[in-house]
Amino acid sequence: MVFDLLKIKRLLGLLTFLCCPMVFGQPAPDISTIVSRLNQGDAIPEELLTRKSLVLHDPAISLKELESFQSGFQRCGIDAVLYVPYDIPTANAEVNRLFINYASKREVYYFIILTKKESLYDLVVAPFDGKKDWFTEGHAAWHLFGTDASAITQSIFRLTAGKLKKRNLLINETPETQLSLNTITGNRNEFFALDLKVDRLAIVRSGLAAEDKIVEEYFAKNYPFKFEFFNPGVLDKDIRSKGFLYILKYVHARAGVAMRLLGYEPTKIGKTLPTISFTDSGQAEIKNVSAETTVWKFYFKHLENGNHYLGTKWDADEDKFQALKNHLIGFKTELRIK
Repeated sequence: MVFDLLKIKRLLGLLTFLCCPMVFGQPAPDISTIVSRLNQGDAIPEELLTRKSLVLHDPAISLKELESFQSGFQRCGIDAVLYVPYDIPTANAEVNRLFINYASKREVYYFIILTKKESLYDLVVAPFDGKKDWFTEGHAAWHLFGTDASAITQSIFRLTAGKLKKRNLLINETPETQLSLNTITGNRNEFFALDLKVDRLAIVRSGLAAEDKIVEEYFAKNYPFKFEFFNPGVLDKDIRSKGFLYILKYVHARAGVAMRLLGYEPTKIGKTLPTISFTDSGQAEIKNVSAETTVWKFYFKHLENGNHYLGTKWDADEDKFQALKNHLIGFKTELRIK
């Protein structure tokens, strides 16, 4: 079943997008904000059947569902060359930059954002502009709703057949889901950066006053070495130019995805992942987190050589502040600092 967009504007308030907020100065695309800036309507993209598309989908949508969409896209003439759960490019700004470069090299022209809220699919198609926020603000986007993949793609076929030039012929029958990104340019280290005893640590503010206050107060009371906060939007190269060698970074994604992005061995990534968590008193606890649970994982990065210092234990958490505490307390514990 496919709904007419103009008749169901009231449903927009019911639809939400999983997103990655701007935290600690590493903004990755906030999907809900970006899509809301598009001029969503019923204008059919003119080159949809002649150019390549890439599908960014809700991680909760199953492979079987994606196969249904790909089958329908193939019939329509939509060349969807890759399907990517959108918590991968939104994990952090660096991963997003790699993803943008990848999509550009594959000559992707359209991004298709596919989400699902309960039994209702939401599909938005807009031209990809090759920039960090994916789309040009205010650009026209095609917006469709429906409860069934087959019905949605049948509607697309009906609306585009005979109206658009169809040049996409060699289209995959099944969805391609393999995305390879080299997310760590330097050395990957499962220990802490001991040079932080003498080198200052850079932390970039989020721009959210209440959150920044909590984090700054926590660092002032609990971080044993030198550090400095920077305002949102500052570039890593500008921080480096001020003499800093280390910066606090994070990934924000499903636990299994976060581990893969940070280069952990696939054999360590099961359905449930043990993570170390610290109480305020420094007591270590082990808790099990589903690989499908969205978590925060902090680490230190060397600004000059790109080396990543992930810590000695997997210390991610669903709560971002707890994940930050886990990493900093783990760091102090390793150095035997109370």
